[in-house]
Amino acid sequence: MAEQMIDRAVPALPAGRVWVAADEVYGRDGAFRRHLEEARLPYVVTVQANQGVLPRPGWRHLARLIERCAAEEDWVEFPAGPSQLDSRTWQWWVHRIPAPDTPVGSGTARWLLTRRRPDTPDERDYYLSWGPQDTTVEDLVLVPGARWRVEEAIKLARSAAGMADYEVRHFHGWYRHLTLSQLAAAFPAVRPPPNAATRKPIHPTQEGRSDPTLPDGLIPITLTAFEIAASWP
Repeated sequence: MAEQMIDRAVPALPAGRVWVAADEVYGRDGAFRRHLEEARLPYVVTVQANQGVLPRPGWRHLARLIERCAAEEDWVEFPAGPSQLDSRTWQWWVHRIPAPDTPVGSGTARWLLTRRRPDTPDERDYYLSWGPQDTTVEDLVLVPGARWRVEEAIKLARSAAGMADYEVRHFHGWYRHLTLSQLAAAFPAVRPPPNAATRKPIHPTQEGRSDPTLPDGLIPITLTAFEIAASWP
């Protein structure tokens, strides 16, 4: 279903300017990642600590690989962006990995990404990424962070637009309810309430930008179970 939703949404998005972010339910699925690559959609997806990377000794357990190869001086720090916990920073270890299944001259590459907080370095999140080989580290680490806005949008839809309140027995009724709830939630998301000037915004913004944690013009688009971050022209 996720693949069908992506295939349906992509033609309406700017060609060559779309990145997919997903949690580990999708990230650990090799068929899902292959579908994105065949569709030429760059991605950064969350994976589990025991994710296999390459079919060779020493590359079959991601957490052990990080423990062995990630030197302390190789971790770089980037702002986490606005969140419910206020501004934070993340430390990232990003490493380009061999891609034997990628044709020479394809212009694409693969990366491992690991994220931790400075005060809890033993607690890490793990990611696999595929995309244009000239992608910078700064751009790679922005993609997982874009999911925060999507998660906040889902919370808003559940609390303010009834997305979690339904008692239906058939798919069509459920689909219509979810569609209407998301449409209703879109209004407060893009149109501030009358007293917005006296209230702290739920989603801080900067003039001319949809989200200060993303590059100019980059906006998150929710497709229910997964997220696509796309930049508008």
